[in-house]
Amino acid sequence: MDIGSRIHVIGNSNSGKSSLAARLASILDADFVDLDALNWLPDWVGLNQTDPDEFERRIETATAGDRC
Repeated sequence: MDIGSRIHVIGNSNSGKSSLAARLASILDADFVDLDALNWLPDWVGLNQTDPDEFERRIETATAGDRC
């Protein structure tokens, strides 16, 4: 059974999502995409609020291809 090659980790703030996702990516030899790194600009300015189109473009670029 092929379950695909992308895993989305969701949860509350400060619950260990990034740590778990990074560890899974390492074990599975997969890329790790951290949405916080794509969203937050200096001084905690979020693209999701200030430029949602750019945030979406960054996500699309980071997750392009069959496996990321």
